[in-house]
Amino acid sequence: MEQQLLQTKKQIEEDALKKEQQFRQERFIELTTRKGVLVPKLARLEEAIQNMKNKAKQEERERLRLKSIKEGNYDLNITTTERLRRDEEAKQLGVHINKKSDELIQELAMSREMETIRHKTLIDKKIQEELLNPLQADHRAHITHHQGHGHHD
Repeated sequence: MEQQLLQTKKQIEEDALKKEQQFRQERFIELTTRKGVLVPKLARLEEAIQNMKNKAKQEERERLRLKSIKEGNYDLNITTTERLRRDEEAKQLGVHINKKSDELIQELAMSREMETIRHKTLIDKKIQEELLNPLQADHRAHITHHQGHGHHD
């Protein structure tokens, strides 16, 4: 009889534990599927991950497509005209990409050049201002004096 009671008690405790675990699991599922309620971060994270995966797949597909266009490894079912069209497309793409990078390099070089010119102009302007500043008349006279003697090469 005692043994029976202990067994029943143990069984009840085990059932209660199982029920609790099941409840927790169901609650967790409910929380994680109800987007934007109690787990917006998790939901957003999962969504972001999914989007990234999709984007990566798409980029990979496009990369492979362009690679096959460049290398000319297409399935043999396509027609010659299609193959020629793709070759042309690949050529145009290559030209376009090279042109773009050349343009960018040139643009960069020009902007650097402009920056240098602007910088030089500023320095020249500063020098001019200093030379023409009446408060430094003695300084100016000093320079003129030196220039007048022709010591300069």
